[in-house]
Amino acid sequence: MKKNYFTHEKTIKNIEEYTYTKNGLKLLYVHMPGCDTVTSNIVYMVGSRHEARGETGIAHMLEHMMFKDTKDKYGKKAPAPRYIALQNKGALLNASTWTDRTNYYFVMPSEYLGDMLQAEAERMRGLILTPKEFAPEQQNVLSEYEMYADRPDFVLSTAMTAQAFVSHGYGHETIGYKSDIEHITCESLKAFYDTYYWPNNAYLIVTGDVEREKVFRLVDEHFGHIKASPTPIPQCVIAEPPAYGTRTIEIVRKNPVTMTSFAYRSPRSGDPLWAHAYIWSLYLAGGKLSPLYKRLVETNMVSAIAPSLMPSYDPYLVSFTATISHGVRVEDVQKIIAEEIERTRTKALSKSELVRTKNKLIAEIVFERDGAHAVARELTEYVASGDWTEYHTLLEKIEATTAADVQAFAQKWCIDSELIIGTFKGS
Repeated sequence: MKKNYFTHEKTIKNIEEYTYTKNGLKLLYVHMPGCDTVTSNIVYMVGSRHEARGETGIAHMLEHMMFKDTKDKYGKKAPAPRYIALQNKGALLNASTWTDRTNYYFVMPSEYLGDMLQAEAERMRGLILTPKEFAPEQQNVLSEYEMYADRPDFVLSTAMTAQAFVSHGYGHETIGYKSDIEHITCESLKAFYDTYYWPNNAYLIVTGDVEREKVFRLVDEHFGHIKASPTPIPQCVIAEPPAYGTRTIEIVRKNPVTMTSFAYRSPRSGDPLWAHAYIWSLYLAGGKLSPLYKRLVETNMVSAIAPSLMPSYDPYLVSFTATISHGVRVEDVQKIIAEEIERTRTKALSKSELVRTKNKLIAEIVFERDGAHAVARELTEYVASGDWTEYHTLLEKIEATTAADVQAFAQKWCIDSELIIGTFKGS
């Protein structure tokens, strides 16, 4: 009887976690009977948070290079590159880099799962990095940076996160600073790759109508020859120092758009207070029934206002950003935003407001999980934030949240000493 190298860690509802004992790779398996496709999604626990000063953007740069040539398990150059062959067979594939992780996924009928896992295993440790391949890709990333650099929302967000995090790696955008991108080398990329791209620093998520034993067999076949990292994976442990007063930022550029944004420190994902922050932000600016929409959008003071709160490994930001209509004073918009935030501190949400907001939030979350690929995509963020079980427990925490919880969050976290107010003024 063949040895089973998979240790069962836990099962929460339909999600099963295993450790592949040969090298420490984590596997999340979600059986979804009747699903037409299967998704393989590998999540490396490294993102812009892990970048050193002077090397911002290197995680994203490496993501681009992971679509280049690789070596197979025997050390020979694989047919160039494997993902192109899968793409020619109709695969949906892509990758993304964020603050806490980098992920790569394929979506295809289950008969191609072995090909998908072979491609992932080969680039996990078999990536071929050469100056010839790197130089044009560096220019592509610089072009991508320039595209973002002209966007008012990107410029404002970059300035505000830099102000919010003076020590932590969350203080720079994932794409990095232009001068750092220009100075990335093939050698520094290789060092970053050799530090973080190991099976014991990754989660493989497989979702769809595929049997567990088949997944085990294919993982063992394609990842079994890869060893765990020879040295411990560096852990990024940085505590951002406290802020001691409201910080304001004003950016003036030649642009027809004017925007303003309010941001506060938010709890990390997994903290029970994160659900409170989620409800608080959605109540204030999440749709046509929210008070900020009614006071700002319906009166034509702004063309749009939206909240932002994302899962994160460490405490991050909860924010609101408004695009201000021509001729409207920024100060008048900021006054209304401040008034509505203050109202949540002094007065608890009514029963109907709380129920409406919770129902809207739950509906949005459930909608985002419709289908095998959607489940894998959502799990990516909870894996990266340190506890994938939050994928299920978040819904329970939302259900359990009271109006008093939301008010307590606003009173403790949404205070002037934690406030950052940013303005992008077009001229």
